[in-house]
Amino acid sequence: MVGISNHGWQRQVPIPQCYVGTNAWPIPLNPSIAPSPIPVDSIHFTRGAVAIAANGVPIFNVHTNTGVDSYVDGQLDNYGGHCGRADDYHYHIAPLHLYSYTQATVPIAFALDGFAVYGSSEPNGQPMNPLDAHHGHFGDNGVYHYHGTTAAPYMIKDMVGIVTEDTTHQLVPQAVAHPIRPSLTPLNGALITSC
Repeated sequence: MVGISNHGWQRQVPIPQCYVGTNAWPIPLNPSIAPSPIPVDSIHFTRGAVAIAANGVPIFNVHTNTGVDSYVDGQLDNYGGHCGRADDYHYHIAPLHLYSYTQATVPIAFALDGFAVYGSSEPNGQPMNPLDAHHGHFGDNGVYHYHGTTAAPYMIKDMVGIVTEDTTHQLVPQAVAHPIRPSLTPLNGALITSC
């Protein structure tokens, strides 16, 4: 939570969430390319996860449920995340910091369409190849994957794999967090310096 500034801290706290069994996000083991990719933008998938980081933390759209770029707006901590209104810690940008705990040749996340997310290296260890319009590409093995970057769209511009979107443009199914109190309003002008 350190680094959240501006009007980003909603006065919620990170508590463990039980994302198991029927309250978990399914990720296809054999993903398929969708006939028409769905954008991950200020309209589609603004509530709930679009990916799961390798450390188990959900990753939401960079756009909040109000359509604001959470990174540009100062709502994220030094790791690209914050606590949502349900006291659920989640990222909004690619968790590139995970490479300080692992190798550059393994995914840092998996999108909920089933495709892996890598950082600045390809799965074979080579530097990242040019990205397509969806913020990813097909690898040498013929399998699609995304890349996380420090510039917008940060991770997934369009969901390339087959996913289900409900009438409110939310990716379903979604796991549910359980807060310890009702959601509060953001604390304007705050800067979290320790947590």
